[in-house]
Amino acid sequence: MSCFNKLQAGYSGLCYINGNPVRVSSFDVNVNQEVSFYDHVLGLRDSVPSGKLSDSSSTKSDVGNLNIQKYFWRPGVISISGSISFPPDVGTLGRVFQLAKRGDPFSIEFFYAKRAVKRTLTGCTINSFKLSISASDILQLSIDIYAKNIEETEVGSYAGATYAQKLISYDAFSVVTDHAMDIQSFELSISNSLKNIYTAKSINPFDIRVGMQAVVGSIVYYYRSDTIKKGDRSLDLLIREDEVDEEKTKAETDLLNKGSSSYTIKLAVNDPSCGGSFNEEICVIYEPVNRSSSLSALTQSVAFKGIGYALGK
Repeated sequence: MSCFNKLQAGYSGLCYINGNPVRVSSFDVNVNQEVSFYDHVLGLRDSVPSGKLSDSSSTKSDVGNLNIQKYFWRPGVISISGSISFPPDVGTLGRVFQLAKRGDPFSIEFFYAKRAVKRTLTGCTINSFKLSISASDILQLSIDIYAKNIEETEVGSYAGATYAQKLISYDAFSVVTDHAMDIQSFELSISNSLKNIYTAKSINPFDIRVGMQAVVGSIVYYYRSDTIKKGDRSLDLLIREDEVDEEKTKAETDLLNKGSSSYTIKLAVNDPSCGGSFNEEICVIYEPVNRSSSLSALTQSVAFKGIGYALGK
């Protein structure tokens, strides 16, 4: 009778970020390490011989056996990185946003399957943060992280989490801009340009350096009859900032008169059923609007980039 291995099915694993539980949909954080080989100083040969000693045509005096190669080696430096994706509740969203905003270190514990193999990562920093939400959907969050240290242990049986969790739906997440928009989808990305720092006598990262932060995103919104008639020039101020449209609001006109083309996007979750609140502001500039047409509802998209204290002080 044949013997089959029982496969472990995927499931929504439980992750702890600084001790706070998070149900994740994917967890892929691993150790990256390569082997470094050194060339021989003397006697370097090809792996495959060209002939035997008795063969007068041989130019290498091989004995006919495979030549040993690559026996001078050392382990390469260690880097620990990967991605985590999950639909957050309001508390997790706020905590992870602050970690991405400030580049602060944190710890992670993750439990695998029924054997409860646990990975513990310390000295973690968020390299990139991506928030996205669309109409009729729930908010999704993914982060890429770097870590200084990782340990893996088997902790025996593990029951997992049984508590109820209120996720953030599209009707509870508010995006308010300086312009009137019927938003179909919103996306925000934060990049911290991390770099591992290594020192002599250690293959482990000595530190993780946070580089130049970049904030980018996009908004997709529906056409309205009034915006079509007016030409909807309210979002292409980067190339029209020397012009003042009479139909612009006073607040927009004041911004132009001050020589500024920056705007504010306010993000909020204020639904009491979500068990908390989230309120953040982003200082951005808009790129020109991308317009498209199809047989479905007409939409247009505009990209933005953070400037100054993009995420606040």
